[in-house]
Amino acid sequence: MSIAWVVLAAQSSWADTTGKAFSDFDGDGVQDAGEVGRAGIIVKAFKVGSTAEVATATTDATGAYSLVVSAAEYPVRLEFSFPTDTCGLDSALDFPAANGDKYGTSVQFANVDGETHNFIFNYPADFSTENNPRVFLPKMINGDPLAGGDAGNAPAVVSFHYQDTGIAANSERGGGAAPAYEIAAIQKQVGSVYGNAYSRQAKKVFVSAFMKRHSGMGPLGGGGIYMLGAEPPFDTTASVNFVDLDAIGIATSDEAGVYTSNVSPDGLTVQYSPVIGTNAQRGLPAGRATPNNDPLAYTQVGKLSLGDIDISEDGRYLYVVNLYDKKLYQLDLTDALNPTAPTLAKTQGFAIPNACTTNGGAARPFALKIARGKAYVGVTCSGEDDSGNATGGTADMTGSIHELDLKTQQWNSTPLISFTFDYRTDPVWYPWRSTTWDGTGEAGQPLISDIELDNGGNFIIGIMDVRGHRHGHNNYILSGTDLNSIATTGETLSAKRDTSVKTCKYNIQTTPEFYNDNHQHPESSQGALAVHHTADNDQVMTTFMDPIGTWSAGTHLYNNQTGARVNDGYEVYYSANPTDPGPANFGKAAGLGDLETVEVVPSVEIGNRVWLDLNSDGIQDGNEAGIDNVNVTLKCGAGEATTQTKDGGQFYFSNVAGGNATFMDVGESCKVTVASAGQTPLDGLSVTKQNADSITDNNAATDLRDSDATPEGEIAFTVGNAGENNHTLDIGYKSAPVNTDLKLTKTASKLTVKRSDTLSYLLILENTSDVNATGVAVNDKLPAGVTYVDHLPVTAIYDKTSGDWNVGTVPAKTTVTLTINVTVD
Repeated sequence: MSIAWVVLAAQSSWADTTGKAFSDFDGDGVQDAGEVGRAGIIVKAFKVGSTAEVATATTDATGAYSLVVSAAEYPVRLEFSFPTDTCGLDSALDFPAANGDKYGTSVQFANVDGETHNFIFNYPADFSTENNPRVFLPKMINGDPLAGGDAGNAPAVVSFHYQDTGIAANSERGGGAAPAYEIAAIQKQVGSVYGNAYSRQAKKVFVSAFMKRHSGMGPLGGGGIYMLGAEPPFDTTASVNFVDLDAIGIATSDEAGVYTSNVSPDGLTVQYSPVIGTNAQRGLPAGRATPNNDPLAYTQVGKLSLGDIDISEDGRYLYVVNLYDKKLYQLDLTDALNPTAPTLAKTQGFAIPNACTTNGGAARPFALKIARGKAYVGVTCSGEDDSGNATGGTADMTGSIHELDLKTQQWNSTPLISFTFDYRTDPVWYPWRSTTWDGTGEAGQPLISDIELDNGGNFIIGIMDVRGHRHGHNNYILSGTDLNSIATTGETLSAKRDTSVKTCKYNIQTTPEFYNDNHQHPESSQGALAVHHTADNDQVMTTFMDPIGTWSAGTHLYNNQTGARVNDGYEVYYSANPTDPGPANFGKAAGLGDLETVEVVPSVEIGNRVWLDLNSDGIQDGNEAGIDNVNVTLKCGAGEATTQTKDGGQFYFSNVAGGNATFMDVGESCKVTVASAGQTPLDGLSVTKQNADSITDNNAATDLRDSDATPEGEIAFTVGNAGENNHTLDIGYKSAPVNTDLKLTKTASKLTVKRSDTLSYLLILENTSDVNATGVAVNDKLPAGVTYVDHLPVTAIYDKTSGDWNVGTVPAKTTVTLTINVTVD
């Protein structure tokens, strides 16, 4: 493993070895404002030649640690490792950050007490060097996008940047000075969509159909998923159809049933039906400014079509919540770089747990987050049964987050987070209803609509007000021509992880609420979230009603550490422009979908140390220096690169753009090789013992401290996935044995003897080679029947009892002798 970047602290007579462990999103080795320290990292110190640690520490909630090592035990090897029992840390998922030559890796060396050694790591999916990424956001419109009118040409998916602030120049308010959003897709390409997922591998955006009153479905209907290009110029004329779940056998509504409006005689109530119907059957107009009733959709919002979507972090699988059968579906895209639409055989459905009591009503799943090998699904107990009848009050309604392990495909038996909706008093939450007016006024009807994780691994929960998609702006009520507009009351909640325990336990904060989403109206968040992990800050973006001016919608940014708003918002649309009157946009109701930021595929870095193994045990010790100026070669298929060790024997190869190994691909079989011959720093040295720790797989998490090279100086390994840096490819060298030619002869002064005779033995040792022989020892134990008298020369080191003659060095082409005098007994 690796050498460290060492910062020497001011020394006193005694000081601990200290440091911090933190997530480094941009790989620069500096803990910036948005990069949090992590509790639970294990730090061990080993003295020279020892396999047992002399000190152990665990990082605290800030990521800090302190190792108490006595001065006599330095220098020591430090090892940093991820625990196996702590929430949010996993050696199979977390890896040392890039640029290990500058900031240290999971094996470092402390020479004296008082040094500082940081451990810098990252979860690959969180890597980012961009603080203002592109954002994609669905935008709904009134009308039938497929009927040939201007509703079909209206924006359906728009794009802007994370830090954009102000009124968009094309928000329709007029006079907006902020950057105009770009149009990634228009309504006739996709229709009403909400779910939104970005594949960083394919550079594609996926959006999914959404059941919204007054807004028509796109070409693929209620089961439609569309795939868009994520880089301008955007093509608003191309077909972006990806897959129709209904067409491949996954029903998202009752397509065989008969469409009926089901409006009560008083025009206030609609009986639920699972039949969506066509845009024409719903009475949706071709013109976006034309009001309409669309009554049956009122009770279908949140129950039919699709909810949230997300993509696996390796880009292989798309996940979607089916609101109709209440299952989470995994869609195999086959190739992350070039996604292909799945057949039914390439899908898998998981029934979402129902934590609702009878009084709590029907379970309504919607929100989804894929992270760290888990799927998190948000479920709302709606306070009504499947037919729309009341079952209980707000205190009976609960919200919960459920966890699916994507490897074992098993749900956690209990919700990860759970709370009741009676926490809010102004305005209150109210059970879902099939009636448009029952005296509840502006009381919202909740649906957990989004889930995100902040930089510290805490949950952020977005809650939409379902009424925002059941009503429009200046649009007809269920029957007749009376106009109706509403204002939504959504929510953004925080659930912080309890770092006092190792398990994943979260405490949701509802009273007082953590995020201050009261602006021009109370509770103005509209339920969609996006977190972009950046070194500069820890923020969440939310969709927002009236972010700047009234009768509008857009976004706000919030600080995840304080809950405060950090910008003045970005306005996407405005609904009262006199040049576009009527219900086209959705005013203070909900007219925006989910938010998605464009993220990058992290590079892979491998390395990292060639060192002199003084005791030839194959293990790096604190007193063993690295060897600089050694050429190291990486070969991956036809690709080849060479670098030279420096800064204590370190070497690194990276496939980052402009790096020294751009040919190195994830999953590729490669070799690191050092040729000993012809390299001056390696003269007189040979490769030390291989795999002294008996770990042979060169695993980035477990094969840390030993030499991995064959006697020929070669290490074979497999490149990890994107961002899975491997700093454990180490090569130790020991002093090479010297080939000498020593000739030993022994003669006696007499061939026959009698008692009391004196006898002499002459030993002649000749070095016939061209190199000095060092450390030479000869054993010539005297036979029985004789008594030692003396030996010559007297300076020779000879032990009469053991017979050991410690010769030491015999220079090349020289001879040494030893005469041993005895008497015969």
